[in-house]
Amino acid sequence: MILRLLKLFVVLGLVGYLGMLGALYLRQRALMYPRDPAKADIATAGLVAAQEATVVTADGERLVAWIVPPRADKPVLLYFHGNAGNLARAAAWTGRFRALTEDGRYLRAASSS
Repeated sequence: MILRLLKLFVVLGLVGYLGMLGALYLRQRALMYPRDPAKADIATAGLVAAQEATVVTADGERLVAWIVPPRADKPVLLYFHGNAGNLARAAAWTGRFRALTEDGRYLRAASSS
C-alpha cells in the first residue's frame, strides 16, 4: 500500500514537473520579451523638440519613432531600446535622450507599438 502511494506521488510529481516545463516552453518568448502596449508621451519624456512619426510595415506591424531634428553639422543617432518594452519604458531614461540631443545631435528612437 505504501509503495503504491509512493509510486503515485512520484508519477504525479513527474507529470506536474513535465507540465510546468511544457508551459515554460510554450511561453518562453513572452517571458523573455514581454510586450508592453503602452504608448509613451513625448511631453512626459521631456523632449520638447521631438516629433512622433508612425510607420506601418508590409506585415502590418506599426512602428513609432521619436525624432529630434539636428542642428547644423551634427551627427545622426539611431536609438533602439532593446528586446522588450517600448519607448514608454525608455522614457524613464529621458536624461539619456536629453543628453544625446542637447548639443544639437539628431536622435531617432524607434519602437514597435
